[in-house]
Amino acid sequence: MNGNEESAKAILSQVLYITLATVGPDGLPWNTPVYAAFDEEYQFFWVSASQVR
Repeated sequence: MNGNEESAKAILSQVLYITLATVGPDGLPWNTPVYAAFDEEYQFFWVSASQVR
């Protein structure tokens, strides 16, 4: 593992939530905080409340 990978792993191990941003069909941005988790292979998983868009 190189220095960049070690730095990324250290940062990701401390992340509890992220802000997920998208652009709607009307071109307007939309973002929301979501719970995030990463496994040992840096696979990314996220969960949000069912009431949000």
